[in-house]
Amino acid sequence: MKIALLTIGDELLSGVTVNTNAAWLGNQLMEHGFPVDECVTVGDETSRIRRSLKYLWESHELVIVTGGLGPTRDDVTPRAVAEFFHSKLVFHEPTFDSLKQRLTSRGIEITEQHKQQSMVPEKAEILANDSGTAPVLHFRQDGRELFCLPGVPYEMKHLVQSLILPMLEQKQAVKYVTRLIRTAGVPESTLFHQVEDIIHHLPDGTVAFLPHIYGVDIRLILDESAAQKYQLPAVVKDIRERLGSVVYTDREETLPAVVGNLLRERELTLATVESCTGGLLADEITNIPGSSDYFLEGVVTYSNPSKIQRLGVPEELLREHGAVSEQVARAMTEGIRRSSGADTALATTGIAGPTGGTSTKPVGLVFIGYAIGETVNVRRFEFGGDRELNKARAVYAALNLLRLELKNTD
Repeated sequence: MKIALLTIGDELLSGVTVNTNAAWLGNQLMEHGFPVDECVTVGDETSRIRRSLKYLWESHELVIVTGGLGPTRDDVTPRAVAEFFHSKLVFHEPTFDSLKQRLTSRGIEITEQHKQQSMVPEKAEILANDSGTAPVLHFRQDGRELFCLPGVPYEMKHLVQSLILPMLEQKQAVKYVTRLIRTAGVPESTLFHQVEDIIHHLPDGTVAFLPHIYGVDIRLILDESAAQKYQLPAVVKDIRERLGSVVYTDREETLPAVVGNLLRERELTLATVESCTGGLLADEITNIPGSSDYFLEGVVTYSNPSKIQRLGVPEELLREHGAVSEQVARAMTEGIRRSSGADTALATTGIAGPTGGTSTKPVGLVFIGYAIGETVNVRRFEFGGDRELNKARAVYAALNLLRLELKNTD
């Protein structure tokens, strides 16, 4: 099946909003054995949308459209799609009733713009959106299908998982097998070199190395017959054994979730203290449901006086070595573990940038302290020049250090 994506929005073209919808859709469809053939992005202008629809509709069996379904003036997708299918717009009472109920329950007054949101193409099948206000528009014609989804990411994701993927899987003649191996702490080129001899015999396009801020995913996708022919389970097993502790999961779970599960299994608690990461580490930890089982507290000691008063870091240590140093990272780790009573601890101190670096302490230099019980270790990292990337990389490096330390206690 040839599949195309059409993402709509001026903000996507200007760069004000990153087009995460296209990336997520492509990934999800690929995982389920439906690779996207083409993706087009256009602004909020009906003639451009119609032109793109014509091009994609003529050469694909399925077109998925996201964006432009809301109540504001730039939400022009229904009108553009109606014109493309030569369909007039009609008022859809069930959509309006659902919209009115959702908004009035939140104390929001119904306006004329909300009524306009209930105008839909007469030829469309209207599918309810139980996670938002804009309905899904579904068209079938000449053996092809088109879905118009809202551009709000959490709404779009829910609708793809609950409507689009089940529909595709019912039609799928060939079943695909997907395997995921998630790694941390080793760059993509090194991983490929380490497993090249294991995967060299697999067909082109079946193995992808996908680098992220937090590590590199290795994703293998083969149809059922190919998976059997090339003995996919054995391949995955060989890769995992070759990479060892670099692999932190073979499931769709994040590094913070893996660390949380290790803490929970061992009945250990965790506390964090952050300087350069400014609370991002605690945020990642507490994004995991149930993290209160093991996470006691997260403290941000951004200034030297805060490090002294809150953690008991000796003033002379800061004066002699500076806040960004192995010695201070160690003292911060010991201080938060002692004051919180946690079984384990993480600490970050560094120069996030873009300013503040020196010849001996460049931008991107980060010291991470990690402790289990009385044992405290510190690692030095040099990440680079981008402030946000440095903070994110420091967070995931800290989590990975704790993961490895916890695994070593087995």
